[in-house]
Amino acid sequence: MGRMGRMGSGILLLAVAGCGDGGSSVPTSDLLVLTPMNLPEGYVGVPYDVTLEASGGTGSYKWHASSEPEGLDLSEDGRLSGTPVTPRFVPFSVRLTSGKETRQVPFLLTIAPPPLEVFNTVLADAELGQPYSAFLDVLGGEGPVHWSLVTGVLPSRISLSAAGLIAGTPTTLESTTFRVRAVRGTLSAERDLSLTVRPAPLTITTV
Repeated sequence: MGRMGRMGSGILLLAVAGCGDGGSSVPTSDLLVLTPMNLPEGYVGVPYDVTLEASGGTGSYKWHASSEPEGLDLSEDGRLSGTPVTPRFVPFSVRLTSGKETRQVPFLLTIAPPPLEVFNTVLADAELGQPYSAFLDVLGGEGPVHWSLVTGVLPSRISLSAAGLIAGTPTTLESTTFRVRAVRGTLSAERDLSLTVRPAPLTITTV
């Protein structure tokens, strides 16, 4: 006589009660896959590393995937790792074996476009009374980027364009801190930056 049911995030719990002379029971060890069906999200170009987990069984665990997501590989010990190459929603099946027990488990993995990051971390100083320009850039995403000032201010007479150009001719010795935002499609990123206006270098002229 058998009994089936679900437990937690495991896939299948199977209990078997044996019958026969003397009513002796047949020993069994429940093999459960503990990792949730929806795996942690991955990103294109960003290393991915998740280890599948199980409990029970009658021997060591061996994992095998029917077809891993592009750029990833599942080892026999349950480690799914690699670097995703294509943004997509990936359903795939994994077989877990422990002794004579086997479980076939479906998994879902979402590979998202690469996260957006503001490339610039430091801006060159500006010189008082001299034209200044610096371009902001990002890593990740696709398509045009729109820039804006979130908080703070730039030095006097210097401004940030929507294209990411910080330019102008400063008229005051000062140092300011500000936060910029970049938007590319559905992705966005922010960065705190500082810009210092220093005196122009001293020049000696003769007459």
